[in-house]
Amino acid sequence: MLDGYRALLDHADELERTDPVSKDAFFYTSHEAARRPEVHRHHDRLARLAVPDRLLLTESNAPSTHDYDAVWRVKPPFGPFPRALSETYPLTAETPDRLDDAAQVAAAEGVAALADANPETAITLGHDGWCAEALRSVPDDVDTENLRTLGR
Repeated sequence: MLDGYRALLDHADELERTDPVSKDAFFYTSHEAARRPEVHRHHDRLARLAVPDRLLLTESNAPSTHDYDAVWRVKPPFGPFPRALSETYPLTAETPDRLDDAAQVAAAEGVAALADANPETAITLGHDGWCAEALRSVPDDVDTENLRTLGR
Protein backbone atom coordinates (compact mmCIF):
# COMPACT_ATOMS: atom_id res chain seq x y z
CA MET A 1 0.00 0.00 0.00
CA LEU A 2 2.86 2.39 0.79
CA ASP A 3 4.32 1.82 -2.68
CA GLY A 4 0.97 2.79 -4.18
CA TYR A 5 0.83 5.94 -2.07
CA ARG A 6 4.34 6.90 -3.16
CA ALA A 7 3.39 6.32 -6.80
CA LEU A 8 0.38 8.60 -6.29
CA LEU A 9 2.65 11.32 -4.86
CA ASP A 10 4.83 11.07 -7.96
CA HIS A 11 1.85 12.66 -9.72
CA ALA A 12 1.16 15.35 -7.10
CA ASP A 13 0.70 18.07 -9.74
CA GLU A 14 -2.11 16.10 -11.38
CA LEU A 15 -3.60 15.18 -8.01
CA GLU A 16 -3.57 18.84 -6.95
CA ARG A 17 -6.10 19.74 -9.64
CA THR A 18 -8.77 17.52 -8.05
CA ASP A 19 -7.69 17.69 -4.41
CA PRO A 20 -9.99 19.84 -2.21
CA VAL A 21 -8.40 23.10 -1.10
CA SER A 22 -9.61 22.71 2.48
CA LYS A 23 -9.98 19.59 4.61
CA ASP A 24 -10.37 18.63 8.25
CA ALA A 25 -6.72 18.12 9.22
CA PHE A 26 -3.22 17.61 7.84
CA PHE A 27 -1.02 15.18 9.74
CA TYR A 28 2.68 14.97 8.96
CA THR A 29 3.27 11.26 9.49
CA SER A 30 6.29 10.54 7.28
CA HIS A 31 8.60 12.06 4.70
CA GLU A 32 5.97 11.35 2.03
CA ALA A 33 3.74 14.03 3.56
CA ALA A 34 6.24 16.67 2.37
CA ARG A 35 5.15 15.80 -1.19
CA ARG A 36 1.40 16.19 -0.63
CA PRO A 37 -0.59 18.58 -2.85
CA GLU A 38 -1.25 20.93 0.08
CA VAL A 39 2.48 21.64 0.36
CA HIS A 40 2.85 22.31 -3.37
CA ARG A 41 -0.27 24.49 -3.36
CA HIS A 42 1.08 26.58 -0.49
CA HIS A 43 4.40 27.11 -2.32
CA ASP A 44 2.56 28.13 -5.50
CA ARG A 45 0.46 30.68 -3.61
CA LEU A 46 3.37 32.40 -1.88
CA ALA A 47 3.78 34.71 -4.88
CA ARG A 48 0.33 36.18 -4.15
CA LEU A 49 1.29 37.53 -0.74
CA ALA A 50 2.26 41.15 -0.10
CA VAL A 51 5.82 41.10 1.21
CA PRO A 52 7.62 43.97 3.00
CA ASP A 53 11.10 45.25 2.18
CA ARG A 54 12.79 43.52 5.15
CA LEU A 55 11.34 40.20 6.28
CA LEU A 56 12.33 37.78 9.03
CA LEU A 57 11.16 34.19 8.63
CA THR A 58 11.46 32.16 11.82
CA GLU A 59 10.46 28.81 13.28
CA SER A 60 10.28 30.39 16.74
CA ASN A 61 8.37 33.32 18.18
CA ALA A 62 9.02 36.81 16.89
CA PRO A 63 11.86 38.54 18.76
CA SER A 64 10.70 41.26 21.15
CA THR A 65 12.84 43.84 19.35
CA HIS A 66 13.98 43.71 15.75
CA ASP A 67 14.70 45.87 12.70
CA TYR A 68 12.45 43.97 10.26
CA ASP A 69 9.30 45.31 8.63
CA ALA A 70 7.53 42.02 9.43
CA VAL A 71 8.16 38.65 11.05
CA TRP A 72 6.56 35.58 9.46
CA ARG A 73 6.46 32.00 10.67
CA VAL A 74 8.17 29.09 8.95
CA LYS A 75 6.53 25.71 9.46
CA PRO A 76 8.03 22.65 7.82
CA PRO A 77 6.99 21.25 5.39
CA PHE A 78 5.04 24.31 4.20
CA GLY A 79 7.61 27.03 4.62
CA PRO A 80 6.89 30.71 5.25
CA PHE A 81 3.56 32.41 5.91
CA PRO A 82 2.27 35.58 7.60
CA ARG A 83 1.33 34.94 11.23
CA ALA A 84 -2.24 36.03 10.45
CA LEU A 85 -2.64 32.81 8.45
CA SER A 86 -1.46 30.53 11.27
CA GLU A 87 -4.98 29.29 12.05
CA THR A 88 -5.89 28.45 8.45
CA TYR A 89 -5.72 25.09 6.69
CA PRO A 90 -3.24 23.52 6.04
CA LEU A 91 -0.99 25.61 8.31
CA THR A 92 -2.77 24.15 11.34
CA ALA A 93 -1.10 20.83 10.48
CA GLU A 94 -0.07 18.46 13.22
CA THR A 95 3.67 17.90 12.96
CA PRO A 96 6.04 15.98 15.23
CA ASP A 97 8.53 17.87 17.39
CA ARG A 98 11.41 16.16 15.58
CA LEU A 99 10.87 16.60 11.86
CA ASP A 100 12.70 14.68 9.19
CA ASP A 101 14.95 16.16 6.51
CA ALA A 102 12.19 15.99 3.87
CA ALA A 103 10.05 18.44 5.86
CA GLN A 104 12.96 20.86 6.19
CA VAL A 105 13.80 20.60 2.48
CA ALA A 106 10.16 21.26 1.56
CA ALA A 107 10.11 24.30 3.86
CA ALA A 108 13.34 25.55 2.26
CA GLU A 109 11.72 25.18 -1.16
CA GLY A 110 8.89 27.38 0.15
CA VAL A 111 11.45 29.98 1.27
CA ALA A 112 13.01 29.79 -2.20
CA ALA A 113 9.61 30.27 -3.86
CA LEU A 114 8.94 33.37 -1.73
CA ALA A 115 12.41 34.79 -2.43
CA ASP A 116 12.10 34.13 -6.17
CA ALA A 117 8.73 35.91 -6.29
CA ASN A 118 10.11 38.89 -4.32
CA PRO A 119 13.72 39.54 -5.40
CA GLU A 120 13.65 43.07 -3.97
CA THR A 121 12.91 41.84 -0.44
CA ALA A 122 15.75 41.31 2.05
CA ILE A 123 14.89 37.99 3.71
CA THR A 124 16.47 36.44 6.79
CA LEU A 125 15.61 32.86 7.77
CA GLY A 126 15.89 31.79 11.40
CA HIS A 127 15.88 27.99 11.29
CA ASP A 128 15.99 25.38 14.03
CA GLY A 129 19.11 23.44 13.02
CA TRP A 130 18.07 22.47 9.49
CA CYS A 131 19.93 19.74 7.64
CA ALA A 132 22.57 20.59 5.03
CA GLU A 133 20.30 19.59 2.13
CA ALA A 134 17.60 22.02 3.28
CA LEU A 135 20.11 24.86 3.68
CA ARG A 136 21.41 24.21 0.16
CA SER A 137 17.83 24.71 -1.09
CA VAL A 138 17.68 28.21 0.42
CA PRO A 139 18.75 30.86 -2.14
CA ASP A 140 22.13 32.50 -1.57
CA ASP A 141 20.55 35.95 -1.23
CA VAL A 142 18.56 34.80 1.84
CA ASP A 143 20.51 35.26 5.08
CA THR A 144 20.28 32.29 7.45
CA GLU A 145 20.62 32.10 11.22
CA ASN A 146 20.62 28.85 13.18
CA LEU A 147 18.36 29.54 16.15
CA ARG A 148 20.12 26.82 18.15
CA THR A 149 23.41 28.74 18.11
CA LEU A 150 22.17 32.35 17.88
CA GLY A 151 23.60 34.51 20.64
CA ARG A 152 26.12 31.93 21.86
